[in-house]
Amino acid sequence: MPSSVCNLWASKTVYGIRFVWSAPELDNIIPMKTNVMHLVDKHRFVIYEEGHNAFVSYLLSGNALIIEHTYVPKPLRGRGLAERLVKAAYDYAHENDLICQATCSYASSWLSAQKH
Repeated sequence: MPSSVCNLWASKTVYGIRFVWSAPELDNIIPMKTNVMHLVDKHRFVIYEEGHNAFVSYLLSGNALIIEHTYVPKPLRGRGLAERLVKAAYDYAHENDLICQATCSYASSWLSAQKH
């Protein structure tokens, strides 16, 4: 995965997708198998597309990962990005033996649907 830093910005191509972010975040990014990036220090899963950021923010409490907010900007809505973000967060939770919870209505509905 080639990466480059120019001024205060960095870019990385992962699975054929180019991501750009501010350089201080460079060391705290975990590429996922889709174009979802995990910003560990910010407790966010992010998709950068067409100059916009869609994200899920979460908190860790004990042995639980709790999704607090899901946001997809209007130009990116209707593409399934919210579902991909929530799924990535909960996949991460399962891989790390964390309980999945949500205060975000979208994530809560998604999680309920997966249990049925």
